[in-house]
Amino acid sequence: MAPMHSSSSGPARFAAHALCALLLVATAVSLAGCADRTALRLVVRSNLAVPAELDGLLIQMRSSTGATAPARAVTLTGTAFPQTLVVRPETSGMRGTVTFTVQGLRSGSIVIQRVVSAPFQTGQVVDVEVELNNDCLGVECGAGIDCVRGVCMGTPPDAGVPDAGMPDAARLPDAAIDAGVEPDAFSIDAFSPVDAFSPLDASGPDAFRLPDAFTPSDAYTIPDAYTIPDAYTIPDAFVPPDSGIGCVAAGCAGIVVISEFTHTGAAGGLDEIVEIHNTSNRIADIGGTQIFYTSASGASRSGRATVPAGTRMMPGAYFLFAGSQYLASPAPDVTAWTMGASDAGGGWSLEYMTTVLDRVCWGTAVASVCEGTALPAMAPMSAGSYERKANATSTAVSMSAGGADELAGNDRDTGNNADDFVLRAVRDPQSAISPTEP
Repeated sequence: MAPMHSSSSGPARFAAHALCALLLVATAVSLAGCADRTALRLVVRSNLAVPAELDGLLIQMRSSTGATAPARAVTLTGTAFPQTLVVRPETSGMRGTVTFTVQGLRSGSIVIQRVVSAPFQTGQVVDVEVELNNDCLGVECGAGIDCVRGVCMGTPPDAGVPDAGMPDAARLPDAAIDAGVEPDAFSIDAFSPVDAFSPLDASGPDAFRLPDAFTPSDAYTIPDAYTIPDAYTIPDAFVPPDSGIGCVAAGCAGIVVISEFTHTGAAGGLDEIVEIHNTSNRIADIGGTQIFYTSASGASRSGRATVPAGTRMMPGAYFLFAGSQYLASPAPDVTAWTMGASDAGGGWSLEYMTTVLDRVCWGTAVASVCEGTALPAMAPMSAGSYERKANATSTAVSMSAGGADELAGNDRDTGNNADDFVLRAVRDPQSAISPTEP
């Protein structure tokens, strides 16, 4: 599978503030397209085997100004690293600091996670390096703490200790730790003993005399500044990282939807497709869900295909079912069925056990088979398809190749099939190997 480039997702946004660019690629990134070169360039590297140990990334972003961006997902294959994510500041001029949460995934589960932060610097491209290496596998560090070479480094933020609890000279700079700088980069001067403990001016030669201003008790008393602050205790708030799973099977109703379908095709009655889409920014576990066909009267129904156990959809991902006469690209993600749907009327439904996750209908289908009003039946042997809209203003033109909503996802779901779908002249199915969309 090819890497899922974020360019397929359209312009990313921090909350209501637009970004000049947001790219996720496995090569170098040019910033020539934006007049203001101010940017953060997150570079993710790893020595983990792809796809045996690592087959996906999930990157989340939050600005200190309160803005966020949709999670960025990428499927890893072949020469997957480095992966580069470029973030431009908000057009409102608010700079702030961006915190990146980088999760390395294997079959949808988190195997390694790092959290780094870096501030925008006007007119400069600031590189933020993240290493997802095997020496940090299984090492869990709390909020504000990062794993570097297998060791948790840094100071948890605001742990209840006043700044006077530790002298500034003995603290690692937060910004440097967040940016992934290794500890060797810090000067030994920051940990040098203070002059007050030098053995000077004692009785005898000047070199061995204690200074008059210090009594023996004062000279050897450990000041409060060197006590172990509360920041080094493990607070209850430190819990294992989130699994990233947003819904499972029946819990995916309203989250995983039928995004494109046909009941006929140019190659014949079994040249049919049913495509589904994860509309959320979380992973969906759809193992065990099934596609059913129901007759127009609702009197008969039968299962057409079942999703294999353990199948997970990344945020914005697609999954494709098809009939036996469908031979186009991409290939379906499950075995094709050999019993077609009626062109006159009927319905497709995505179900898990007794829960209907989503349904669509056409032609003479009765209300119990539909969500809202049935769509008009397509002409037999049609090359087109019905596709779910990206938003309320989407049209067949905007959803087609080159249209404004072509890569904007399929999130429109009012519960009325007639309002939520457009009729395309040419179908455009997507599968698990296709790029993700919002």
